[in-house]
Amino acid sequence: MAYNRYEMKAARTRRNLRQADIADMLGIVPVVYSRKETGAGKFSLAEVDKLRKDMGLTDAEIKQIFFAN
Repeated sequence: MAYNRYEMKAARTRRNLRQADIADMLGIVPVVYSRKETGAGKFSLAEVDKLRKDMGLTDAEIKQIFFAN
């Protein structure tokens, strides 16, 4: 799955969320989330779905973040 780390960070900051907040949503430690956000780790489809629900990501944002070319 393609991933745009800049769009993920932008979506997080637009919602005034810290990396630790997202880590809590996903049930992982902040350092693991940080790796995912910077592209050193990968998001599972279950995590993408959880982010969509918990962050209120739109379909357009999901496409920009996780399915960008």
